[in-house]
Amino acid sequence: MRGHAGRTAIPFPQRHGASLSRQPTPPLLALLRSRRCRKRIRVVVHSGNASRIIGPVVFAHNWSELSDLAGGNPGSPVVVDPFFADYRETSSTSWLRTFCIRRPSTPLISYTRLNRTRHRQLANADIPLAARLQPGLDDDFATLDTIILRSIDALRIRELLDRVGQVWCAGACRVFRQALDLAIGPAVVPELAACLGISTRTLNRHCTELGVHPPKTILSLARVFTVERLAEWSRQPGGRVAIALGFSDRTNYRRLVRRTLGFPPTTLRSRGGTDYVVESIVKVLATTRCRKLRRKPRRASMALASRPGSSRAIESAEAPGWQATLAP
Repeated sequence: MRGHAGRTAIPFPQRHGASLSRQPTPPLLALLRSRRCRKRIRVVVHSGNASRIIGPVVFAHNWSELSDLAGGNPGSPVVVDPFFADYRETSSTSWLRTFCIRRPSTPLISYTRLNRTRHRQLANADIPLAARLQPGLDDDFATLDTIILRSIDALRIRELLDRVGQVWCAGACRVFRQALDLAIGPAVVPELAACLGISTRTLNRHCTELGVHPPKTILSLARVFTVERLAEWSRQPGGRVAIALGFSDRTNYRRLVRRTLGFPPTTLRSRGGTDYVVESIVKVLATTRCRKLRRKPRRASMALASRPGSSRAIESAEAPGWQATLAP
């Protein structure tokens, strides 16, 4: 022990040791020409809620390098200038179309200023984009943070929506799709109703008339799916991801999972992770089948409403039905 008696032991917290055995979190990928856009993306990744789930941002120098990075990091969102061209070529969407052919499952976020010509070119390209953001217009830090979180592993979301579409009607599927958009934060039923353009009372009533689960249950299922999906993709503990998405602590999330699906989160992960979550959610939703709404019989007092030009006829013609509101 000679030479070691006077040395002080170096502290090594257990959490550091645990992190060494965990695989690194996948990064956010970007291909941007604007310095301002690159700076704002860095700030969001280092300070927003996305910083707790996604890894550091990696900037590619060209489309070929971006394609290689996307291939090595499946599910990672790509923030891209659609008109970024190699070797100072004329800006066009040809490189973007080639990238989409090679990496069709990669979620793309357009982040560039669009004039009338560029907007027309991007529309004619017919390329599926997770979002379109313009510098100085809709790129505040909260919006960037939300869009990045929603775009992570977007293929899983599409797969779930396809499965839900097999057991629910189009109107109910739109409610579930909106719930998935809100599931990255502590969403509540009034917020879901507002996003659908109807009141909370109307949303509850029509879910009952359709014969599907109440909005609160739909939000709970969307929250569970989002937490487990992001936890599996980021290779992080589910409790940590739950806290990043607005849960006060891990216990509240465990209670929500047990109340919604009937078993704890550890059972979900031991039985297959996100795939098992999808099957469990579809099984819960399949217990209720959408039914067509029956029109109320006409009453004698409603005869006035059928007269053209009457006040009741005008009101009924101007008031949009909730089926149109929830149409896909």
